[in-house]
Amino acid sequence: MRQIRLTLTSCGIFRRAALVAACLVAGARATTYNVNTTNMGLVNDGNCGLREAIDAVNTQSARWGCPGPDGSADNIYLAAGATYTALAGLSLTRSVSIQCPNANCIVDAGNINFDLFTITGGNNPDVYLYGLTLRKTAANANNFSGVMVLAGTVYMDRSVLTGFKIAGLSINGGGGFSTVLGSTISNNGYGIYLADGVHLYSEGNTVSNNGKGVQVGVSFFTDVSSVISGNSDAGVWVAVGGQLSMDHSTISGNRNRGLYLSPSSNSNLNYCFIDGNTTPGDGAGICLLSDGSGGTGFANIYQTTITNNKAAGNGGGMYISGTTNFYNATVSTNTAARGGGVYNFLGSTNSYLAFYQSTIAFNQATVSGGGVTSVPNGHIDVIGISSSIVARNSSPTNPDMSGPCKGSQSLFGNLTGATGDFSDDFPAANPLLGPLMDSPGRIRAKCHALLKGSPASAKLSSHSQFDKDVRGFPRPQIGNWDVGSYQEGPFETELLTIVSSLGWNEPQDDATLSNGGGTVMRSGAVGNYVTFAVTVPEAVSSGTPYNIQLRTKITPDGAIVELATAPGTTQFTTIGSADLYSPSEQLKTFNFNFSFTSAGTKYFRLKMTGKNASSIGYFANFDYIKISKQ
Repeated sequence: MRQIRLTLTSCGIFRRAALVAACLVAGARATTYNVNTTNMGLVNDGNCGLREAIDAVNTQSARWGCPGPDGSADNIYLAAGATYTALAGLSLTRSVSIQCPNANCIVDAGNINFDLFTITGGNNPDVYLYGLTLRKTAANANNFSGVMVLAGTVYMDRSVLTGFKIAGLSINGGGGFSTVLGSTISNNGYGIYLADGVHLYSEGNTVSNNGKGVQVGVSFFTDVSSVISGNSDAGVWVAVGGQLSMDHSTISGNRNRGLYLSPSSNSNLNYCFIDGNTTPGDGAGICLLSDGSGGTGFANIYQTTITNNKAAGNGGGMYISGTTNFYNATVSTNTAARGGGVYNFLGSTNSYLAFYQSTIAFNQATVSGGGVTSVPNGHIDVIGISSSIVARNSSPTNPDMSGPCKGSQSLFGNLTGATGDFSDDFPAANPLLGPLMDSPGRIRAKCHALLKGSPASAKLSSHSQFDKDVRGFPRPQIGNWDVGSYQEGPFETELLTIVSSLGWNEPQDDATLSNGGGTVMRSGAVGNYVTFAVTVPEAVSSGTPYNIQLRTKITPDGAIVELATAPGTTQFTTIGSADLYSPSEQLKTFNFNFSFTSAGTKYFRLKMTGKNASSIGYFANFDYIKISKQ
């Protein structure tokens, strides 16, 4: 079955204390404060300003023209498009919701020398902030934060934090579960600062152009689908004892490392994209350390892409001296002095490094060990490489491997400089890898496809429990698997990036389809279409076209569809058509031929052009597209 990921963003699912106020916003019993002035003073003029409404909530009394609470939830609504310039720091000591209905309100810190919002007090307030831009634009950007949490929790949704010298969001206490969703945190000292003993759940955020993107103390940081990029002093920095979990996250273009993982930290990464980070030291993409005396950082990293990272020292893709397991990883086009892809220095007898079903290729070292450099530091088996490809790397000496290693069912290109037991591996050979290409799927990833005749194709008869490749595409349930992070096979439509003329598409579970799902298109007329992106690993001449298989479900209401392809999303060339009508539901594969003159991402458009006279509708259910070089 295809993988389903639930995002915890609704009141009905994401049950944390910080959501209590948010879920009560729509309730019938709520004290409402409609802010009707941008004056941020405390003035008895009959109007209710933002600062005055907060004072009324904190004191639980009618004040300054604002109503008194009735014992239910307190909700403050700002005027759409308004700008409020603070005259003093805004302290929140009771649970409250502050919202801008059109998500276009600005609260400016002005010339204050305080944190803009401080959540504090013995009531441990849960504060909900929606649609606010919190900024510091004055020249005296002193050492303060946009939101400071000292007690209670914050739940921030579709908001902006920018220009604060200390941090956009600083959680220094409270001990509860805070949440940030769909927000932008940029141009601050720290984007997010987590002190010890706190928890933050982050989803769909952009954390960019700060000093440190995220600093994690002895605390818990969980991120889903955020972009952490362009920060000048690390994307994510995890302290000794910190806990990190990242799922479908992008860490790119950060200086002084993408991820810095201290000794005794614990990290789990799943379907992450670590690209284009740099450092003047070691470990540009990932730097995971041990303290040399048994305190080792630990990381499990699944289906993750580590590409185009550059270290002036060792380990362009990663510098590892703690315990780390990689599963279905692509490590490619990274650069360093030693260990262009991977530099492994065993800092503790408790440490080890292992790669499973991974591809380490096209990395470069200026001194030695273009793919992997392994430094024993008095130990023997410091790195294990299983069912993986290590090839096509470059350096003046030891292009693919330098130092001790234990291989198992792996394919190495050049073992010069490597020591250890390789008796269980495939004969050294060129694996015939295609260029590094973006995945066409909904998961951001890069991979090297296996070209026709690759010695890594269908070599693994024993299967692990990790039945998806780096793109999230399934490995076959029956038959041999490919060596490395890429699995050759059909492009399952429910996993692909899709554009539809109807503005929607329906990935649908269906046990009769491969991988347990497909893509349904319902239309009332001709002309509607759905476009899928796929990758072509290499160009072919006009005399040796690719075979294209379109597998669909044909049904009593099936339409006639035209298949066309293009290198972009316009100027399509028609390949052929398929009649999806059948008096009874069944599966059918349509075959076409086409010559691609270049490799890379190609688009397949399936457009409804009519229907069989016997069909009762315009319906299509696409299972997969498979392209094979003939």
